[in-house]
Amino acid sequence: MDRKSQLANVAFGGDWAEQIIPRETAQGAIETLERAVRGCRYEDYRTDAVRDALEVVRVKPKGDLLASRFWKALSNQNPALREQEARDALRLIRSAIGVAVKAQ
Repeated sequence: MDRKSQLANVAFGGDWAEQIIPRETAQGAIETLERAVRGCRYEDYRTDAVRDALEVVRVKPKGDLLASRFWKALSNQNPALREQEARDALRLIRSAIGVAVKAQ
């Protein structure tokens, strides 16, 4: 049973259940982008998974700009600069889409 089907059977009032899936999707996108930031110094993270995560960002206000900035950062030839620019872009993305950072 998928997550959407599970939540459809919730008997509580309000629209909180409908908000769970978008939040989980956004959190999953952020986690993918975090992995890309951590590994981009040593590997090319311009992957389909990162592209999909950036599609989640694109639907938010200013999302196109933020997603483009992140992708451009991953294209930087200097590994240290690539990581720093990607980290900066991720900070802006987190702020824009309102996803809480998990406690480490």
